[in-house]
Amino acid sequence: MDTSFDGARFSALQSQLAPMWPTMTLRRREEQRTLVVLSSVSMDLPHDFHPLLTAYEERYLIFVLGLVRQPNTRVIYVTSQPVLPRLLDYYLDLIPGLNRNELRSRLVTVSVGDSSPRPLTQKILERPRLIERLRGLVGDPLHAVVLPFVTTPLEAQLAVALDVPVYGPHPELAHVGTKSGSREVFAAAGIPHPRGASDVRTLDDVVTALIDFATDGAPAEAIVKLDDAVSGWGNALVDLRDARDGAALEERVRQLRPENDALDAKTFLAALLAGGGVVEERIVGSDFRSPSVQLRASPEGGVEILSTHDQVLGGPSGQTYHGCRFPARREYAKTIRSCRGGRRGAGQTRGHRALLDRFRHDARVDRMDRPRSGDQPAQRRYHSSGPRAARPDRRRVRARGSTIPG
Repeated sequence: MDTSFDGARFSALQSQLAPMWPTMTLRRREEQRTLVVLSSVSMDLPHDFHPLLTAYEERYLIFVLGLVRQPNTRVIYVTSQPVLPRLLDYYLDLIPGLNRNELRSRLVTVSVGDSSPRPLTQKILERPRLIERLRGLVGDPLHAVVLPFVTTPLEAQLAVALDVPVYGPHPELAHVGTKSGSREVFAAAGIPHPRGASDVRTLDDVVTALIDFATDGAPAEAIVKLDDAVSGWGNALVDLRDARDGAALEERVRQLRPENDALDAKTFLAALLAGGGVVEERIVGSDFRSPSVQLRASPEGGVEILSTHDQVLGGPSGQTYHGCRFPARREYAKTIRSCRGGRRGAGQTRGHRALLDRFRHDARVDRMDRPRSGDQPAQRRYHSSGPRAARPDRRRVRARGSTIPG
């Protein structure tokens, strides 16, 4: 499919977001607004991920129900397959005191009627009559915005077709949202992050990065991450113990263990060659935690903290995202809320071009028990794990992070 779009028109539409931004909050009730929710997973995914696409398209329902409580807000929620009425009823029942009939009049669900694993946005673009229907539902485009999962050239095409801006970055900034792009932003902004290498593709690239570890104290394990993968499914573990020369490291890379057990090492390395990725030390600890802070960047240049949580990780090597617990533990929640890394990273990106999106800043922390005098119990403090962790007497978490679109 042709993914070209009118760049000048798209940029003009995006300029409408700044004056509209004050209305994009639960605290403002009086302004008219229409939200077009389009949770299209417009990226290449493993075949075994396809059955989950329906859940990804429906996962913003709880978010928009909060917005639709505002009396002048309309939500147009687009999915590939119809949303089950009982699912909508479930979400409606979570919010007490709602006038269900009145709310339903402002929450419009639109189904494409196509269960294929192709991106939802692509399916819409292939249907001119559906685009016309959406334009009619939107009404005044000056008070409307598209809320996507990611912003690719497909979403830019649709924005131009609907004459509605997108809350998301320009597609030319897509690299910033990859694993390699995030490492580059962190390095430029001076934000601590795991040792490693960006933009690796070949077997030789991976081996070279692992050899570089040996000059500064090699970790026991390394992780190879595909640039565009999500939820840990694009990670693979490399055992580095007792392997220091190039030949031994190459053999270990050929035996890497993908987190997605549907892939073998050969298939994973082929995906790395096709899309690129990073190599990083694996950070471990005796009481390892992975908290996260969620943020959004505004068209006015600000960064707003939305929430914190502790990630629930599992899978073959503990890297697969299974869910989260809100909020993050109080021992380190204050530190990650300060979010030096997320704010500085966003600022660095804005220096190149406006960053506009939801994103998260993940940290890696480990517990340290300090003895206390008398019969008092040990005092628990958390510090960042890995060879470059903060000194034990530091009183704040030094977070090693990765910034990923939400």
